[in-house]
Amino acid sequence: GAKFLAPFPVLVHVPAMHAMVQFAPLADGESLADREAAMMGGLAEQHALFARFMPELSEKMDMPLRLTVSPVELFEKVSALDAGLDDRVLEIMKALMLRELENDPDWADVRSFLFSRVNEEEALLALDGSHRVVARFPFDRAMFDDIAGQLTFADNRRVRIDAAWAEQVLRTNEAAH
Repeated sequence: GAKFLAPFPVLVHVPAMHAMVQFAPLADGESLADREAAMMGGLAEQHALFARFMPELSEKMDMPLRLTVSPVELFEKVSALDAGLDDRVLEIMKALMLRELENDPDWADVRSFLFSRVNEEEALLALDGSHRVVARFPFDRAMFDDIAGQLTFADNRRVRIDAAWAEQVLRTNEAAH
């Protein structure tokens, strides 16, 4: 089939953050690492073509592209970016909140958080192991801004920004300090 920016089926442009979100469910037996590598290869190929044949557009094509593999991830990523949130900061915020709750018996069922934005109302939904909502927390912009102020990212080309990525960033940061 034809390729448009990346070789996967659904591509959403989020003007608020000048970013693109790709929804591409994994095929049977396909690993997330393989999908991400293929997507990164497609992006590198696209950037090389623009740099060579349309250099004036090359800079405009240098926007974040995120990979999502489920409809829920797609909804969350587009909602967060549309709200003007850096998804990297959001994932780290969710990981820190999860760490805060992990030793509290009242929150033993919480396994993850999901950003939600409905009618301009932002929240973090606490999900159990079956992905059911067990609690709803109003989104804390002050906490988000505080975390954002403490972070710097060297590269915005990473396509898979999720809980595993956030935990790796936190572990790397802890090891460095």
